[in-house]
Amino acid sequence: MESAKPSPTPAKLNSQLFELLKIVITLVLTGVIGGGITYWYQNRAQQKQKETKDLETARESVIAFLREFADILEHRKYLGFRCLHALRDKGPPDEVEELWKNYMESVAAWNLKWNLYRALILEEPKDIEIMYQSLAEDCYRFYSDVISRIQEGKVGKRSWTGSRR
Repeated sequence: MESAKPSPTPAKLNSQLFELLKIVITLVLTGVIGGGITYWYQNRAQQKQKETKDLETARESVIAFLREFADILEHRKYLGFRCLHALRDKGPPDEVEELWKNYMESVAAWNLKWNLYRALILEEPKDIEIMYQSLAEDCYRFYSDVISRIQEGKVGKRSWTGSRR
């Protein structure tokens, strides 16, 4: 005896097709949405890594620059004091002239480094002006103090440890 296979009805076929279509659409949407979310998070993480790397590079550049700048400024200060002491001790004119020449070379190196800093780091002209004014005031105050101490005859090493104005 032959077993009779019931033929599927159109409603049953439609129901199975609908279930298959739901599964396919669910898988596609899950993949697309999941892929989009994954892409967004990965892109954001890469941007954060790039920003962190850029900040670290900028920090290292600034530290290297400041070390160079501090060395030049310290050298300038050293040569300034040597020149000051030669004047105080009434050293030979040739020695004073040589010390003054060395000091002026250090000033030129300092100015070059300062201009490089302004060109590379500061972008706004207003920022440059503010930084320049502040630095100029500090230098002017220092040199005014040195000149007044020379005029007052307070040039020795111990005179600098007294009270400041």
